[in-house]
Amino acid sequence: LGIGAGFLVRKNGDYFTGNTMKFFIIHEMENRRISLQPEFYLTDDFKKFAFGMTMKYTF
Repeated sequence: LGIGAGFLVRKNGDYFTGNTMKFFIIHEMENRRISLQPEFYLTDDFKKFAFGMTMKYTF
């Protein structure tokens, strides 16, 4: 289990506008090969909210 944060320094494209931050939580499943990472984005100078999910599989 872990937590993290990130700040978008250089944009590529127009998907996010203004200042953008990302907060995430890392949760490993019981078998430790799969981890789920829910992500919460604050964009448009922190006025808009978006949700994302990353799933990682380790060989």
